[in-house]
Amino acid sequence: QITKLSPDAVAAVDSTTIPFNIPSVKEERLYSWDEKNHCNGIKLQVLVSPDGKAIHQNVEFMAAVHDKKIFDLSKVSDFLTVKRGFDDYQYPVLADRGYIGIQKYHVTAVVMKRSHEEADVERNNAIAQDRQIVERFFARFKSCWSCMKNGFRGERTSLPLIISGLFGLTNYNIDGSPLNDNEELLLFEDFTPTKVLPSSDTVAAVVAPSMKPSKRNIIAVAHQAVDIIQSSQEANYLYPIKGGIVGLHNMGNTCHLNVCLVM
Repeated sequence: QITKLSPDAVAAVDSTTIPFNIPSVKEERLYSWDEKNHCNGIKLQVLVSPDGKAIHQNVEFMAAVHDKKIFDLSKVSDFLTVKRGFDDYQYPVLADRGYIGIQKYHVTAVVMKRSHEEADVERNNAIAQDRQIVERFFARFKSCWSCMKNGFRGERTSLPLIISGLFGLTNYNIDGSPLNDNEELLLFEDFTPTKVLPSSDTVAAVVAPSMKPSKRNIIAVAHQAVDIIQSSQEANYLYPIKGGIVGLHNMGNTCHLNVCLVM
C-alpha cells in the first residue's frame, strides 16, 4: 500500500533528465534541451513500486518532451491494465501536476491538482509525501552511477540500453539496502577529494572543496566507496541468483524490469 487515498496504487510515476554532451546538430540541441535543468539530455520516465524498485521505464524521448506526452506515448496505461473476468481493471498510479490529463484514459490515476483550496492542498501534500519513493529511487540511481547525474559522455545511441541495465543493477542494490528517508540527500552531496593517504591495507581520502581534485584521488575515493558497499552488503552477495543478476523483458519502446533473488 502506497497511500491511504488509493490503497490499490501499485507505483508512483515521475521523470528525470540524464544529461549528455551538447549535440553538434542544432535540431538535436533543441529537441534535447531541458529548460528546467538547463542541460541537454534524454528524459527518463520510471514507475517505482512501494518497495522502492523500478517496475517500468522508458528512455525513448528527449528532454524537451513533456512528462505527460511521454506517459501518453509509452503506453504505460496498457502496462497497468489487467483482466478481471470480462472487464479491464486499471491499477492506480500516483503522479504530480505534470501528468494532469492522464485521467481521461487512465481513470484510476491519483494526480495532484492545481488548486489552493484547503482540501486540495491537503490532498496534494498527502500525494507528494507518498510519491517520495520515486524521488528516493532517482537519488539512489544517480548516486550509484555518477554518469547518470554528471552527464553521459559516450555514444548516445547506446544510452537507452545502458540505462536499462543500470536500472536492473539498482534494483538488485535496493534488495540488499532498501531506500530510506535520507536518500534524497545523496543526490545533492558533492564530495571533492584532495589528498590520498595510503596505508598497508586501505586507501583513505581527505575531503576539502577548496582544492582541485586529481585523477588519482578520484580513483582512490571510488575504490573506497566500493569497499564500503561491499562491507555493508557482504551477506547479500552470497545469495544465489535465479536467472542471473538482472532480468530484462524489453517490448518496443518500454522495458519491464524484474530482479529475482533467491533467499
